[in-house]
Amino acid sequence: MRKFVLISTLLAATVLAACAPMTTPNPNQPAAQPSATPTLPPSGSVGQDFIGSEWRLVSLNAAQPVGSQPITLIFRNETEVGGSGGCNGYFGTYTLQGETFTANGLGSTMMACGEDGVMEQESAFFQQLSEGGLLARSGDELTITSASGVLKFERVVPPPPAALEGTLWRLEAFGIADAVSSLLANTEITAIFEKGKVTGYSGCNWYGADYELEGNNLKLGFAQQTVRACLQEGVLEQEQTFAEALRTATSFTIEADRLTLTHPGGALIFRAMPALSGAPFVGTLWKLITFDAADPAQAVPAEVEITATFAEGKVNGLGGCNNYFGEYTVENGSVTVANVGATKMACEGVMELEQRFFTEIAKTHIVVVDAGQLRLVSDNGILVFEAVK
Repeated sequence: MRKFVLISTLLAATVLAACAPMTTPNPNQPAAQPSATPTLPPSGSVGQDFIGSEWRLVSLNAAQPVGSQPITLIFRNETEVGGSGGCNGYFGTYTLQGETFTANGLGSTMMACGEDGVMEQESAFFQQLSEGGLLARSGDELTITSASGVLKFERVVPPPPAALEGTLWRLEAFGIADAVSSLLANTEITAIFEKGKVTGYSGCNWYGADYELEGNNLKLGFAQQTVRACLQEGVLEQEQTFAEALRTATSFTIEADRLTLTHPGGALIFRAMPALSGAPFVGTLWKLITFDAADPAQAVPAEVEITATFAEGKVNGLGGCNNYFGEYTVENGSVTVANVGATKMACEGVMELEQRFFTEIAKTHIVVVDAGQLRLVSDNGILVFEAVK
C-alpha cells in the first residue's frame, strides 16, 4: 500500500495580520462593548449550508487547472477539511474565525500522476491552501486570498447519497488510526452489496461473503475467495489486508458517493462508480492503451488502434485491423460481451494483438469508469481504455 505523507510545507498555516475578523456594531449596545468572535462566519457571509459543502477549484492565481481530475476542497465538519489535489487525496484540520481561514497539519496520499503539470500544480495548491487567508463567498463561488494569490472555487452540487446495495463501490483508501493509505498503483479493489451477499475483486482474486444489516450495523459471514497467485509486488499483502478489514467490518456510513466501512483497525473508504446504464460508459469512444495496467510491456503500440463503444446492448469498434461488433449485458457492476463478429481483412503485424483483444473482451469484467478512463477487470489483468476526445 502507498502510505500517506504529512506535507511539511503545510504545517505552518499563515494567517494574514491584515485579515483580523471584522465585527458589526450593534445599535442597541454601546460601541465600546465588544462582541464575541464567532467560530463560524455569520450566515450572511458564507451561509448556513457551508459545513459539509464541497468546492471545485476553477482558477489558481487566475490560471485554469490542468489535468483530468478536479481539485476539490471539502469542509467535512466544523474542524476537518479534505479533498483532492488533482492526483492525491488530502486531509487536515482548519479554523475559521470571522473571514480568516487557517489550515493546519495537512497530509496527503503519495501517488504519482503522469499528466503534464499535475504534480507541480498539486504542490502549488497544497502550499497556497496551507497559507490560509481571507475566505469570501458569493453564492456558489468561494475565494481564499493569501499573500500568494487567489484560489477560486465553485460549489459542487452534491449527488444524492448512493445506496449501499446495488452500487459498484471502488476502494480508494485504507484508513488506519489517523493515517490514510492509498492502493498500490494499477490495482483495483471493488465491492457490490446485493441481497445479503457482497462480491467483488480484491486485487488478485474474486471473493464473496454473506452479510446482515441492522440499521448502519454490518455483520459479514464466512468469505470465499478464488486461489490465484499474482506476481505484482505487494498485491497479495494488500489483498490480505483488505480481506481482514472487510471480514471484521462492523458498521458503515454513506456521504454522497463515499462509503466508509469501519472495522476495529480503522476503515475502508470506497467511492461509488457511475451506473453502466448511461454516460460516460455508454456512448463514449474508448481507445485501448494497455492489456494489463500492472505490466508496462503490455501497452498497445501507438500505431495500433483498438477501440470500443458501448450503447443499447451493442458493442462495436476497431480491433486493430478489422471492424467488430457484438452484444453486451450488464449485471451488478459487471459487463459480459458475447457474440463477437468481425470483418475478414488481414493486416500485417496486427492480427495477433487483434485476436488477443477479441479473446479478452469476450469475458465478464468488472467495469470501473473514472477520470476519463475505462478499466475492465478480469482474471487476466486490467484492460485500460482512454476516452477519445
